[in-house]
Amino acid sequence: MERYEKLYEAINTLSEDEKDLVIALYFKDMTDKEYANLIGFNQSSITRKKAKILRKLKELLDFL
Repeated sequence: MERYEKLYEAINTLSEDEKDLVIALYFKDMTDKEYANLIGFNQSSITRKKAKILRKLKELLDFL
């Protein structure tokens, strides 16, 4: 249970755009391409943004 609390806390430190991306990809099972089309970006920018967010979450979870 503690792991989920830490993940929730880490996700809450993200910006709204970052949270939207995480929710779409990991909780709504959208692909990078589907999300990119939904918000009007190209897939490669979403893939880069996702990688940046995952690095950020990893750093936060290692800290917490």
